[in-house]
Amino acid sequence: MGKATVIGHINIPIRAPRTRPNPELFLAIMRERNAVQDPVRSVALAFRNIQGHSITMEDFWINKGWYRLDRNTGNVVLFKLGKWSDPGIRKEAIRFLAEQVVKKRPQDLQEKDFKDNRLGGLLVQYFEHSPHKAVQFAYPDLDIKPWEMRTAPQGFYSDNKVAALAIREALLKHPAINPRYATKELLVSLGVRTALGHFGNSTAKAIGAAFPELNIIPGEMRNEPAIRQVRRARLLKEKLAQLRQEYTGESPDLLVWMAMKGVKSAISARIIIAEAATRLEVKYPALFREEIMALIIANPNKRAADVVATEHTKLLLLRR
Repeated sequence: MGKATVIGHINIPIRAPRTRPNPELFLAIMRERNAVQDPVRSVALAFRNIQGHSITMEDFWINKGWYRLDRNTGNVVLFKLGKWSDPGIRKEAIRFLAEQVVKKRPQDLQEKDFKDNRLGGLLVQYFEHSPHKAVQFAYPDLDIKPWEMRTAPQGFYSDNKVAALAIREALLKHPAINPRYATKELLVSLGVRTALGHFGNSTAKAIGAAFPELNIIPGEMRNEPAIRQVRRARLLKEKLAQLRQEYTGESPDLLVWMAMKGVKSAISARIIIAEAATRLEVKYPALFREEIMALIIANPNKRAADVVATEHTKLLLLRR
């Protein structure tokens, strides 16, 4: 191993050549890369590429020209980390941090990511220690809300109204979800765990506050078996009503099967049932295909194979 090149305060060991690098070698590499417009920057980037290093903020600073080449030692040395007064540079730096260095979604950036990559001063000076404000500034098109951040701003949930608004906004982003059937696990997955905590981790209280128009009955959303059955029955009734409106000429039994299995298309339902019947008629030859299909449709809450096996056994016993 030869000497190390100094980039910022990081020493990067040189794999080759073993003798210390010199400006002439770097300039030769630069010329080969057809980068004659900015010799010093091109030399720095070429040398870092030789090392096979992982991308860091040093790459960003070298690209911006915040370095110098020490011609006595051949080291590439960063000599200033300024120019944050330019909004464009600030935006580029934050995007570079998220997309190239830590490789996270913008909303997953935390204060630690900035500090660990020498952007702590930027966060303090321009964004009041707030990763959310930095992300908002760098990604205005994403319209990321405070509660969508991996860590919500300190003191953000000081008011239950704010927590309720966060839960409401999170659920409204997913129109397919009926808030009445939301669970604790769902709310946690949507990133509003802290907001839920302001309601004592009670899903009913949280949804009641976020959606007062639903008139949630106390105890309606408790996780007791009887309550879950009531909720499932209500959901099934809503699905069945929708299917009856869409498929007016279909068999009522088929519509019930579709509602219970979550199949939205009658054509898809018939294909699924027909394929199951084809497989089962080979195993249970005493039953006709049409009989197997009828059994499947009539017992949507049971496994098709179990229903057909039971019926097949009964049939064989009767024939003895």
